Amino acid sequence: MTRARPRYLYRVVKSEQPDETAFSSPARQGRRLQPPITPEVLGAWRSVSFWDTPEAAEELARAYPKLGQWIATVELPPEIAPVPYGSPGHWDVEADPTDLLRALVRVVPVR
Repeated sequence: MTRARPRYLYRVVKSEQPDETAFSSPARQGRRLQPPITPEVLGAWRSVSFWDTPEAAEELARAYPKLGQWIATVELPPEIAPVPYGSPGHWDVEADPTDLLRALVRVVPVR
């Protein structure tokens, strides 16, 4: 069963006013790709991680405080296609950080 494309996605960020680095993939950040390298792992390395509910993003932020204590909401334009990957509710988005920053709707603190 395929998941419906969400209108809004949520990402843990480190600042109330995130910049492009908050929406940069591991590849853009210069992180090394770790084996085993499969097409799925390669796609995730080139993508930015999002969740389809603010609650899921907050749960991640509480479990890993170093990721940040803010939840950014983005409204993806039709030309950006999220791909479900891994856990239910998790989406990978391969897009330019500038485009993702432009899609930013709001940023709220983790509750």
